[in-house]
Amino acid sequence: DNVYNTTGTSQTKTVKVAVGKSVKFNVMLQNDGTDTDTYKVLGAKSGNGYTIAYFDGTTNVTSSITGGTYKVALAPGATKVLTLKVKVGSSAATSKSILVKVTSTHDSTKVDAVKAVVKRK
Repeated sequence: DNVYNTTGTSQTKTVKVAVGKSVKFNVMLQNDGTDTDTYKVLGAKSGNGYTIAYFDGTTNVTSSITGGTYKVALAPGATKVLTLKVKVGSSAATSKSILVKVTSTHDSTKVDAVKAVVKRK
């Protein structure tokens, strides 16, 4: 929605989740440019009692996204939705912030981020 930053400010969703339960977030990538571009996606890893997984459809792409090697090419105006799944473990900290950054491979100054915050109930 034409909000661009590297911190997820104004692009953050916060939810409370019970221990042992999971929550899913849809992360939409969109090419707002006038040329086809390829985007690199980098997302937070599991930790502090929270298990994080990323999916492209039904394909688990967690290692590629947490390693910063996942790429997707998008035509002008095209979108792609990835799913972020977070499970709250029994040893989970009070909350976990999960930042997902998307960077243009053609122009590394074009970066955007969204953030999911999961709070243990």
